[in-house]
Amino acid sequence: MENDFSGVRVIITRTVVLSSLVFLLWRLYSGIMPHQLAAPAIFKLDYDFSFWTLKLAGIPDLITGNKTAGIVFSILLFLTGILSFRFPTKRICTLSYAVLYLVYAITFNIYLCHGSNYQAGFAVILFAFAAGTDDNFSLWWRTMRYYACFIYATCFIWKIAHGAIWDWNHGLDCMKLNLAEYLYHYPQTFMSGIYVWFIQHPALVNIGDKLVFIAEGTFLLGFFTKKYDRLLIFSAVFIFLSIYLFADVFFLELLIIALPFITAQYWLKAQHLRPAT
Repeated sequence: MENDFSGVRVIITRTVVLSSLVFLLWRLYSGIMPHQLAAPAIFKLDYDFSFWTLKLAGIPDLITGNKTAGIVFSILLFLTGILSFRFPTKRICTLSYAVLYLVYAITFNIYLCHGSNYQAGFAVILFAFAAGTDDNFSLWWRTMRYYACFIYATCFIWKIAHGAIWDWNHGLDCMKLNLAEYLYHYPQTFMSGIYVWFIQHPALVNIGDKLVFIAEGTFLLGFFTKKYDRLLIFSAVFIFLSIYLFADVFFLELLIIALPFITAQYWLKAQHLRPAT
């Protein structure tokens, strides 16, 4: 069946877990794992209940302020991820990894002093693999599809409510604001030349900005039908590339939430291409 993912649980789990481990390695290389944050003194909680709960429990302070605790946490995070990849149906592995990843994502945002969305995809989607049965996993995975629709559709609704979609120069203003530092420091690069050309042709930038809004709005269709799921995958990629190239915002990690739009049949085909394990 198109909506039955119980038979492809292993390949989906391994695909997502491996992707998350790659990004964690990237973060380790970038020096932003808990043990690398050097006991940051400044933090921001806002009105996020999960931020307050974790902060009051003292976990962020422990894993960022105590070098040994931070290293142990990072090792456990990678270890549970590797075990989840090796044993994708072992709930103790997948649940432990999901919880530790969520703790890291919240901790990172607390000390970033900004509620970023980079890790929102993995922080939620990893819990789908902690389902007790394959049928429950299938239900969770279908639920993740609606989570993805919610993420993008609310972005669209927010921009309508706050007037960004009605501001013709919104695209140009965002481009100038986000790329000013890059253009100042690297005025002679190939990309700087492209950016300057687009700034000199603001209509193209503003039209592209409105196309991004429309792409976000297409996810409203996902609440009512699966007929346009291929379009939604394209929209997710288009949004990422547009924001990255013209607003210098790198949301590649968030693209993981586009995977639930892939049908079970495609996962089955991919599974048959893999050697038996």
